[in-house]
Amino acid sequence: MHAVSRHPARAALAGFVVLSALLLWPAFAPNASDRLAIGGADGDFLRQFYPYRAFVARSLASGRIPLWNPHQYGGTPALADPQLAVAYPLRVLQAPLALGGRTLPLWSVSLEAAIHLALAGWFAMLLARVLGARPAAAAVAGVVVAAGGYATGYPLDQLAVIGSAAWVPATLAALVMALRADGALRRRRLAGMAGAATALSVLAGHGQTAAFGTLAATALLAHGVPRGRRAVAEVAGLWALTAAALSAVQWLPTLDLLRRTSRTVRAEEVMAGLPIADVGQILVPHLLSCWSPLYVGIVPLGLAAWGAWAAPRSRFWLALAGGAWLWALGGNGPLVPVLVRAVPAMGAFRHQERAAVLVSVGLAVAVGLAANAAADEAPSGRARGLARGLAALATACAVGAAVLAVLPPAALAGARLDRFCGVADGAALAARAADGLAMAALWAGAGAAAVHLARRGALGSGALLTAVLAVCALDLVSANARHALGPAGPWPPPSSLIDALVPRAREGRVSSEGMLPGGPNAASIHGLFDATGDSPLALGAVADLVAEAPEMAWWRLLGVRYLVSARPLGAAEAALLTELARDGDRVLYEIGLPAPPAWAVAGEPETAGASWRPDAAFDPLATVVLTDGPSTGPGAQASAAGTVPQPAAAHLEALDAGSATVAAELPAPGAVVFATAWDPGWRARAADADGRSLRPRVRQAYGALLAIELGAGSWRIEWTYRPRPVMVGVAISGLGWALFALGLATTGGLRWPRRPRSDRER
Repeated sequence: MHAVSRHPARAALAGFVVLSALLLWPAFAPNASDRLAIGGADGDFLRQFYPYRAFVARSLASGRIPLWNPHQYGGTPALADPQLAVAYPLRVLQAPLALGGRTLPLWSVSLEAAIHLALAGWFAMLLARVLGARPAAAAVAGVVVAAGGYATGYPLDQLAVIGSAAWVPATLAALVMALRADGALRRRRLAGMAGAATALSVLAGHGQTAAFGTLAATALLAHGVPRGRRAVAEVAGLWALTAAALSAVQWLPTLDLLRRTSRTVRAEEVMAGLPIADVGQILVPHLLSCWSPLYVGIVPLGLAAWGAWAAPRSRFWLALAGGAWLWALGGNGPLVPVLVRAVPAMGAFRHQERAAVLVSVGLAVAVGLAANAAADEAPSGRARGLARGLAALATACAVGAAVLAVLPPAALAGARLDRFCGVADGAALAARAADGLAMAALWAGAGAAAVHLARRGALGSGALLTAVLAVCALDLVSANARHALGPAGPWPPPSSLIDALVPRAREGRVSSEGMLPGGPNAASIHGLFDATGDSPLALGAVADLVAEAPEMAWWRLLGVRYLVSARPLGAAEAALLTELARDGDRVLYEIGLPAPPAWAVAGEPETAGASWRPDAAFDPLATVVLTDGPSTGPGAQASAAGTVPQPAAAHLEALDAGSATVAAELPAPGAVVFATAWDPGWRARAADADGRSLRPRVRQAYGALLAIELGAGSWRIEWTYRPRPVMVGVAISGLGWALFALGLATTGGLRWPRRPRSDRER
């Protein structure tokens, strides 16, 4: 491939930034009253991902890498949870916005979504470009991805999905260039670039989407085998090795965490996918559901169908899109039920409709290559089929719209369709379909006219591609602009509950029951310490304790001092609760139970199995129960020698993301408990009043908490969270990125490719 200046690449990227702004501009409206939020007030974007971003930015701004999140579920691993995307480079750019204890502004997280939308389109354009499409035709592919129904739908609300999806076409583009590279050095460098793109897809936070990208890359490599087995094997090996090494910081801790979480995937979730009827939304977007991930525009649809005959290079991409659509059907189609039986590992992923990422990318590339072929073939008879096909499509859509418009409402009322988003009955559905078909007829007719004029010589190939690009952009922007946005008001929303809780945050944990203003994860925004949250990767030990133990028992064990609830209270609960604040039907109570965040008990701890559960009258301040094996510390030895237990005390002095300090006074050997979720990554270092230091073994207490056994004396205990998989992953990825950067610096950067001469002269 020939190389040119990088300026065309910059201009293309600027164009996709503008497109992203057109699609999402209300999220950045200067007037706060006009501003909308991605997903609206009830979406995952605000209730799950914004709190994660706020917590990570606050931790990094204070100089700490957030290995542990103390604000949810009594504490939970942070870096190991891929949704937090702690190791993704964008986190470093957001951190300065949280300096000085400031709350991360919402616009910065909306900007993250907009950046990935622009990158997705830009990388798709690059992919079509390296496959031989001229710039305007490649731009059509980029617009289909960035403004299509997939990228502008639920991936924006589920922020990790759009982040991972954006790097899928980047991986494929780098692999294509590597397979076509002339020299071994360039081939290896490009294979490394592909591995880096795959690693960034993993680090962005959605493993399932990254896995789909990996499957597409594998299919692409297999497709290239006939052109040279040795080169393909070398590219595949370097790509896989680079991707695994650069993303080890994420996948190693995540795999380790999955063994201890409460996450369960039901069979119906594994089989969940797009309904067969959703294929109707390839013509009319948002007809049957809130999202229409299959919609790529009416003219691109016609181009893709024509390209299967006239553009042979598009066939692999059409096959990729078709296979991905069958996968996205889940149990509604024939593919996934067979795959689940053949590959049991598929049971780790749910909601197979997310395979639509490959439908979007595959169709977009096929459309770009077909548009390129149409420009080349416009003066010939081969383009006549495209013009006639688009004209026929326009006619069919116009007739369908007219029929639906004249049918009497009584014939359409029929069955209720409340399960569809915003559709009340058959009449409303028909009206929506008529409007959508009328717009489809308009865009298809415009595309047919452009191709017809090009055949007549009234438009050159460049003008034809510009017209097709304009029609596609107008179609997709008009259909999908602002679709993922909704009203939310000030965020996080002001509340008397938050105002009352924030000054008391260090006094004890809150059980919010998911009712804090701002959602179940709002504690991560405000620096509160919650016993609940919203994540599929909560630690199973705490989840089991909360589910199986009496409420007042786990309140005491987890150090819960405050309760936010809207439920009626029983007499026993009401006697313990004092109302502090009220916001509508949600009430903040202080719980009158001795439930400190840390405590000490002199004497030998009891031992029990991991399934031990307390009864309602159990007093953890009087008895420590170790649930990971027999006691072997100084407490057991002292008790065996006849030591009489005496009052002991402990006080939590500091608590941060991954560290804590507890001061303890033990008149006799015993145990110190730290009321945070047990995980094998916790370490403890204890120093007594004489400066002696030791590293006691961290034990599992009460089936869910942390404890250590110490001798008599005054102790200062430093708790730190340093899980071995994280340390190993950091070491591997750190070395990998250093070598990767060194390799790029010594071999030159990646340049924007010029279309091969053989393609230009066709």
